[in-house]
Amino acid sequence: MTKRMRVAARLEELRHEFFPNGGESVMDANRMALAARHYFTAETSQDAVVAQRATRVAEYLLAKLRPPSAPRPSVEDPAAQALAFLLNGKPSA
Repeated sequence: MTKRMRVAARLEELRHEFFPNGGESVMDANRMALAARHYFTAETSQDAVVAQRATRVAEYLLAKLRPPSAPRPSVEDPAAQALAFLLNGKPSA
């Protein structure tokens, strides 16, 4: 029971670190859960080699996470920008 609680706490830390506003995909959520389990293994392992391997696997999984895509900025028509520049004396946006 304590293992599940510690893994869940670590998973929440990772979720808040990598996706503070949400938006993770199912694959990202699964990778974070697996990374949390590997971090738990690294923390509790008595063997240094096992701990190092578990840490590296967790870091590898977290490196594959994709942040949510930012909304694309709207692209104005170049002719509209030129007209705004002529009328206002400064570019819009």
